Amino acid sequence: GVCTRCLAGTHSVRDSQSGVLTCEVCPAGKFTGQDGSVDCIACPVGRYQPRANSSTCVDCPAGMRNPLLGQTACVNCTAGSVSAITGSYECLACAEGSYAPEGMTRCESCEDGTYAASMGSSACTPCGGEYVTGGRGADTVDKCICPRGMYDDGDLHCVPCPLHLQCEEGSRWADFVARNSSALVLQPGYMTTLDEPWKAFKCVYLKACPGGKAGICAENRDTSAVGCARCSSGSYADGGECKLCEGFDLVHVVFAVTALALACSLLVFFASTDVRAQTHNSLELVGILGLAFAAVQVVGLFHAVELNWQSPLRDLLRWASLVTFDPADLRINCAFEMSPAVVYALRQCAPVGCLPIIMLSLRAKKKYWNRDMDIGAEITNAVGTMFNLLFISIVLSCAGPFICYDHPEGSGSSMRSDASVLCWEGGVHNFMVAVGTACFAGFVVPFVALTAWATLLFPKWTVGVRLAGLRGLR
Repeated sequence: GVCTRCLAGTHSVRDSQSGVLTCEVCPAGKFTGQDGSVDCIACPVGRYQPRANSSTCVDCPAGMRNPLLGQTACVNCTAGSVSAITGSYECLACAEGSYAPEGMTRCESCEDGTYAASMGSSACTPCGGEYVTGGRGADTVDKCICPRGMYDDGDLHCVPCPLHLQCEEGSRWADFVARNSSALVLQPGYMTTLDEPWKAFKCVYLKACPGGKAGICAENRDTSAVGCARCSSGSYADGGECKLCEGFDLVHVVFAVTALALACSLLVFFASTDVRAQTHNSLELVGILGLAFAAVQVVGLFHAVELNWQSPLRDLLRWASLVTFDPADLRINCAFEMSPAVVYALRQCAPVGCLPIIMLSLRAKKKYWNRDMDIGAEITNAVGTMFNLLFISIVLSCAGPFICYDHPEGSGSSMRSDASVLCWEGGVHNFMVAVGTACFAGFVVPFVALTAWATLLFPKWTVGVRLAGLRGLR
């Protein structure tokens, strides 16, 4: 007989008893690619054949693999791994920062707010809370950061940014305290000390506190002072700025003392002037001068307002501030270091400092001008006129310790006239409150009471022609 080749997909098998060759079908998972094959070939790795009598094998689809020979099916890539091409015998693990469910052809980057810290992740781990990663593909938990407008408090919480802070993405409180943060910084107009960076203080002068890192003040300012309110050693205050001392300028002090002595002497000679003997024009002039002096006191207060005053107005405001008992422009700080409590106490003594000059001037007036004058009436008129002219400055100076403003986040409050002094905290402010109370009790209250008493009795004295009362309270 004639021998016939076995067709592709089959192979020849010899019967063990008869010795006759026959063709048998290759089972699933195997194949013969040409006629006359003796043995079936197992499908290689990466390929499979689910049917018998096959002349070829099929590549595993993308997303599946076949690591063994002679397989009838491929298996899906396990979660965390992928195969991007057909005919793969293995799946590649996803890199850090990416993931893949089962049977995927490519890895997906972790979405914002999630991360995958290891290779072969089947899913990304959420950062939790308000944390973000600033984009896709985070590969470590360290890339979980707080979004803009919030900061990491160190206890795995994103806290809303308070008004005094500027919180960029990735702000961390620990970095702010360590002064190595560029994301979490202070807003201009606020400061914190190095010793207590968690306490924020609002500054009276915006220029004094440029913001930024903890413990930062403007040039020549004391970084340990609350609100950057004090000038550093060797500098003096000039409006809202601190300037370096260039020696102690004695001219300012001599001018101030001379002006004080001259003003007190003029009070003695003009305070007791009989208004009935003056012309109408003279009385008008006195009234205008009184209003002008009151205006000078008000103008002096503007020296503390943080504006870019130009010369000569800047110089005018500086000298006018002396009428409000502000010794800063005398640059005494360049010669003597004085605490806020001492400075405040000296301010309250300014009106008292005029009394010796008044007494000496009265003795000279009685000796050389009018030997018959009533010394009691003269003293009353001179001192009363002084308090009348300086009433605005005296009241504001006495009230200094009682005028406070609040700091953010419960950091207390400071005196508006000296922000370095915290209100109702410590002995410095308590001392200043005591001095201010004594100032009101010794100066303001008696003057107002005496003025009210004299005003009520004035009609009676006029009718009764009580000249002593009229002379003493002109």
